[in-house]
Amino acid sequence: ARVAPGPAGRALATGLGFFALAFTAVLAVSVALSPFLHAAEPPQKELMDLLSRMRGPLAVGLLFLTVAVVAPVFEELLFRGLLLPWLGERLEARLGRRSGWLLAVAVSGLLFGAMHLQPLGLPTLGTLGIVLGFAFLRTGNLLTSILVHGLWNGGIFLFMRFFA
Repeated sequence: ARVAPGPAGRALATGLGFFALAFTAVLAVSVALSPFLHAAEPPQKELMDLLSRMRGPLAVGLLFLTVAVVAPVFEELLFRGLLLPWLGERLEARLGRRSGWLLAVAVSGLLFGAMHLQPLGLPTLGTLGIVLGFAFLRTGNLLTSILVHGLWNGGIFLFMRFFA
């Protein structure tokens, strides 16, 4: 007999699926824009500079915890927990359910990208924000978008720490 996954297992599987979607979407946007951005400074330069100055495992561990856990929790509470529902309700009243919420996801996602103050990262971070918005709408659970966001940030951090 096959055992069905519980709520935690479903949330994890859904989060991993949205992480794969985010990775694919951001990669596609990056590839599409690469001819225009090839000579530009990398969007994550500040993190790369900070990592190059970090000494000791405690400092690196605290930075990882901040990047992969603390930042995703606060950013998701702000953008998907507060802004997206607020925008969605107002835009739904004006544009209808489907159009209103689609526009709310797009606007909140692009504001998420803009909030990072990396002009060259706006297309990719905006795309990530849009996927995070759809993850939240699809599941109705902020933990899903927090998980995807944390996996994203943690993956970027680890890649930059060990391979950049």
